[in-house]
Amino acid sequence: MDTQLISPNADPDDVVITIRIIVIGDPGIGKEQLLDSFVRLMADIPSLQQVPEGTHSNENIVFRTVPFYVEDEKGNTKHVKLEILNLDAFRSSHKEFYESANVCIVCFDVDNRETFSAVETGWALDTKFFCRTASVLLVGLKGFVEKSEENVQESVSEKEGIQMAQKTQSFHYLECQNEERLIKEVFVVSTKEGLRAPQKDSNEKCLLL
Repeated sequence: MDTQLISPNADPDDVVITIRIIVIGDPGIGKEQLLDSFVRLMADIPSLQQVPEGTHSNENIVFRTVPFYVEDEKGNTKHVKLEILNLDAFRSSHKEFYESANVCIVCFDVDNRETFSAVETGWALDTKFFCRTASVLLVGLKGFVEKSEENVQESVSEKEGIQMAQKTQSFHYLECQNEERLIKEVFVVSTKEGLRAPQKDSNEKCLLL
């Protein structure tokens, strides 16, 4: 899959489209490492320094902003600003913020079957309730956290991941190892999916402070 992010001919003064992404899943599976790796990759690209990456807070919710260029399904270059929120749990008090999300990335640890089971029994149900209009991408993380030999389990196969995506009505399944190409792919696929849906009014439910 093409993970090209930058167009050398992109106009830095074009319209910036905001895509909100929520990254969810059990704690300690590598979600924060995934996000930190993506932010570092984008910080090394000169074209993206027009809009600085940062951390913003709204109603005690802290989220990261990451700008880049990406081609949509028609081949048009889009200047995108991602607002990414990493969660270990949903809170009813922040329901309106969740409802403004374009995409939810539901994560599990490929080498931890308990976190895989939690997708169907917990995270998929919570996502349908709190992020009713968001598209869902299922991602199996591998190699983002160290494990002792005694904690090694039989890995979740790609076939099982695809079947879980179908069960939970996710639009796609990706397995992401701690590699630059695969990390980019997660966010490019998420962004392109977010661009397909009608854009939500960023001022209606969420204001950056």
